[in-house]
Amino acid sequence: MSGTEISVVPKEESVSFTITRFEIGSVSVILYTTATIVVSLYSVDKFIKSEVITMTEEEYAGWGADDDYLVAFVCSKLGLVKA
Repeated sequence: MSGTEISVVPKEESVSFTITRFEIGSVSVILYTTATIVVSLYSVDKFIKSEVITMTEEEYAGWGADDDYLVAFVCSKLGLVKA
């Protein structure tokens, strides 16, 4: 039954987890305008979820050639602190 999507009646779930690391999976860039970053969040080695973060034009302009800016940007948007 791999890959089969099953619809269900919506049920609210409340789950708490601790994020210990993230991976930047892909970055889509529109030159001089914006970037969209796909980030995977993990708790130790367990995948929790993916987030899509979009830079504004102003945020994108600050990126320049330093990829540490991208890591700091993601941390800031997700409320994380790099260890």
